[in-house]
Amino acid sequence: MVYNAIQMREAIDKLIDRVKSHSFPDNRYYEAINQAQKIIIDDRVEPLKVKKDYSVQSTERLRNELRSLVRPTVTATIISDTVSYPTDFYYLLLMQNTVNGVKAACKPLTYNEKGVLLRNPFKRPVSDETYYNENNSSWRISLPVGAAFTLCELDYIKKPAVVSIGNENNKIEDTGTLVIGSSYTVYDEAEHNGNTYYEGSSFVAANPVLTSGTVILTSLITDSDMPEYLHEEITRLAAAIMEGTVENYNKKQVLLSDNQSS
Repeated sequence: MVYNAIQMREAIDKLIDRVKSHSFPDNRYYEAINQAQKIIIDDRVEPLKVKKDYSVQSTERLRNELRSLVRPTVTATIISDTVSYPTDFYYLLLMQNTVNGVKAACKPLTYNEKGVLLRNPFKRPVSDETYYNENNSSWRISLPVGAAFTLCELDYIKKPAVVSIGNENNKIEDTGTLVIGSSYTVYDEAEHNGNTYYEGSSFVAANPVLTSGTVILTSLITDSDMPEYLHEEITRLAAAIMEGTVENYNKKQVLLSDNQSS
């Protein structure tokens, strides 16, 4: 099921039973949703804290689960032997370098390995075998002496969109004025131009009058750009995170268990 940002909040409410549970401000929902997205990406990409026999490139299902975050091949910016991170970079899948006219995949190299490799005549960088190390803003490429490094192509997972419904003052209630022709998403059940709209639905303003309810200008809302079949997992994990913040330990454990078994 595909959820927009408002529908994600509604789905979480159903999981934590908001009527019986602690009342949360909007920012708590979206902090939990964005934290859940990061946890899910990290788990799919390369689980570290709990050893698992999979990573993003190990099965087609896992690749599909993150496909909307995989950028088409990007030509990177090269300065001498340094390649800058793209602004939306999160995790590298493949780097291909063109050196002395030869295009080949570039391999990762630890700092401990670098000194040994450069002294080994059989493993030193050559045109079709280069290496990279990471720092806080770029990759440093180990190249053959005097090499012409002309092109670097990257395939990577980008940062997910930060899910948000804007600020509290972006909400328009029945005392507010709508802009004719603009799209609005419903935060609380609303009535406009004789029609009733429910949470998460959208409409284009036909006149400036909002008869009842609360809406937000759609352009101010950022939905999740993760694949649609991860949306339910995101909301379940976000619900577990939120239950943990109010120390409902048993319910949090049940939600986490449901999330891991699905």
